[in-house]
Amino acid sequence: MQSWFSHLFSLTTLWVLGSPFPVWANAEYIGLNEVPEHLTFQGGWVIRDSPYIVDIVVDAECRSRPCAPGQAQMLWLEETLELDEHGVAHFEVVDVIELQDGYEVGFAKQLFRYCAVEGELDLDVFAIAQFEPEQEVLTTIHQAWRVNRDAGAFEIIQTTKVSCFNPLPGGH
Repeated sequence: MQSWFSHLFSLTTLWVLGSPFPVWANAEYIGLNEVPEHLTFQGGWVIRDSPYIVDIVVDAECRSRPCAPGQAQMLWLEETLELDEHGVAHFEVVDVIELQDGYEVGFAKQLFRYCAVEGELDLDVFAIAQFEPEQEVLTTIHQAWRVNRDAGAFEIIQTTKVSCFNPLPGGH
């Protein structure tokens, strides 16, 4: 049986997390168009057919070891404002989710960007799911969000009808 999962490609596991419980971060990052020195990007993705980008941002010290409590582990929603004459994108942070606790490779909760709602792929939805290495479809969802394009913000969505694609079922 063909599913929407069989049509996807590339790695989708972006970040391994120790806790699925986010808090909305302080407004200190909203409006920024430069990354503070103490933070670093660890990946992200473009929201198709929109000016939005989701970036994974962490305290620079978290690149080589698990983040300690109080160190920043965030998802930033950025709006691309313009491209300069050199093709460099200029952006502004429009929303931030701070993820609590540390993370380390091997934890069973992971962030996935290819998710479905009621069986329909929705590229604006991403989630923290329980990683099951043998499963093609992950259905134990701890937290899920949608990028609300109209509001330029993240919105929490119910997890009961969300499932996510495992890019490497069986570990291959």
